[in-house]
Amino acid sequence: MKQLIVLLLTLNLCYSASAQLQVSRTSGRAMNALTFDGIDDNLVIEPGKSLDLSSGTVEFWIRNQSGTKEVELMKFISATKSFSIFLDYSVQSTVLFDERSISLGLPANNWNHVALVHGEEHSDLYINGHQVAEIPLSFDFSKIVSISIGGEQFRSFKGSMDELRIWHQQRSGEQLLRNRDAILAGNEAGLIAQYSFDEIVSRSVVPDRTGNGHDGQLYRFYFEEQFSGLMERPLINLPVNPNYFVAGKDLNVVKLFWNTVMEFNTREYVVEKSSNGKDFTGIARIAAETKQIAQRRYGFVDVVPDAGTSYYRLKIINNDEGYCYSEVRKVQ
Repeated sequence: MKQLIVLLLTLNLCYSASAQLQVSRTSGRAMNALTFDGIDDNLVIEPGKSLDLSSGTVEFWIRNQSGTKEVELMKFISATKSFSIFLDYSVQSTVLFDERSISLGLPANNWNHVALVHGEEHSDLYINGHQVAEIPLSFDFSKIVSISIGGEQFRSFKGSMDELRIWHQQRSGEQLLRNRDAILAGNEAGLIAQYSFDEIVSRSVVPDRTGNGHDGQLYRFYFEEQFSGLMERPLINLPVNPNYFVAGKDLNVVKLFWNTVMEFNTREYVVEKSSNGKDFTGIARIAAETKQIAQRRYGFVDVVPDAGTSYYRLKIINNDEGYCYSEVRKVQ
């Protein structure tokens, strides 16, 4: 019996100016993505020995094209069973699951980041860095012998995939959100396999950038003089969360400082204050610097702080009205 979970994303998170789950992508740094034709394209990863993903994470970017049927995106295969991730074009913003599969309803023609984080008793599903479902599963992810991507005939995926990463560790929502567009070196702790799809070797091999040798094999992709299954994917341009944000009293004022790393498309920072930690009001607007540098430091002084306890946070707004909230800082 399948269960239905409606995705609710109402916490202090990053949003694009469009609907939730639809990630805005404009100018900026770009990478290639692997494009599936919806007919018979297939990518298979067959490691030399089985992979233990029982406490692991599988994450990837995906852009699905609209359709009228349920298609198989990814299948994890053990010696005796399999577990599949489906895309269901008949539903929007929902997750259907049973013991052997998950069906996602995602907005078509938009890039979305999807992650499945496995635990001992359940798996957590993240979309665009935010947990949307806790899934009780009976499938054993400790001995994966093969991963098949793209589906089979009559249920083939049509769309694009990028930055497929397989970890032998449970990634947190913060890690997923912070690093989904980061360029990895391939030697990060816990990283089992990484496929950036920036190059194809010998016309059919997708290299594993970790050096662990888990290269993927392409089947039934169409080749001309050059491989035509790659497309350019612009990286996300939602505003960046500050990696360092502090607030504290200094005599009769409150001073706030924050650092940002690699700002892209950020327009301004709104300093917000609250007396109860729930209802916030903007007290200052600070324009973001337009010159791109690796790290930048900002500051603001509240010269009329409230008596007693105050709470501060930042609202980070980008050029197309997408926004993020920072963590809340308490000052007494």
